[in-house]
Amino acid sequence: MARDKNYNLSALIGINEDSWGNLKRIKYIISQLKKNALTDKRILEVGCGCGDHISIPLVQHGLSVLGIDVDKESIDYVNKIKLIKDIPNGEFLNIDINKIESNSFKVVVCSEVLEHLKEPQIMLKEIYRVLKTGGICIVTVPNGYGSFEIGEFIFSKYKESMKPWLKSNNIHKYFSCVSNKINRPQMEKTIIPGGSLNKSCPHIQKFLYKRLKELISNEGFEIIDAIGRTFLSGFISTPLIERSRGLIKLNANLASYMPLFMCSGWLITIKKN
Repeated sequence: MARDKNYNLSALIGINEDSWGNLKRIKYIISQLKKNALTDKRILEVGCGCGDHISIPLVQHGLSVLGIDVDKESIDYVNKIKLIKDIPNGEFLNIDINKIESNSFKVVVCSEVLEHLKEPQIMLKEIYRVLKTGGICIVTVPNGYGSFEIGEFIFSKYKESMKPWLKSNNIHKYFSCVSNKINRPQMEKTIIPGGSLNKSCPHIQKFLYKRLKELISNEGFEIIDAIGRTFLSGFISTPLIERSRGLIKLNANLASYMPLFMCSGWLITIKKN
């Protein structure tokens, strides 16, 4: 059973807020579970990766989670972490969602997955199949035309010409994410460092909210809640935002009240009626 008392969630799960809105995402998931009276239900996280962004924090919060991913290396990693951290309510399997029994979960989390898929509607069909009637799925995706995707496009296009300038001005010494891109080019394939060990899974979908909404509706879901995750994130904005805790907090808070098209990513709750 999840904890109901007031306490420091960040300290409990070991996540501080950042320019990506990682803590906000966890808080959003928990708030939707409470709002829909589902805190006592086991959660299926599809595409859990290494588990450190969602599955493990939710287990540390007192929830029961089954995390699945098709990337064996990521699942092997999270199972090692499970042993180290003693996480009895977390189970992690190297399987596809099509191996999960129909009508078996009331809660599914599908976070930062759809943008990697050639046919995201197939994943939504599978989630609908797995959910029990009245169950919810919490979906998070980046805005395909938000600050993160724009920053990634600019860097990938002008990377070679930017490298000498970044190094000569010592910018990479001050901003770790810039240094990562200069010195560890393989990280360019990872959405958020640490989320997954799968380095061959880039973004291939650039969602407008309108298109995402249509995809969700076409598979029979009802959108019952949707807010922005952060206003800005990515290569260009992250180095500036993460120099101030106040800016990090403001960046996440602003997105809750802004039009969705202006946000870097979205937190969405959909329901199977």
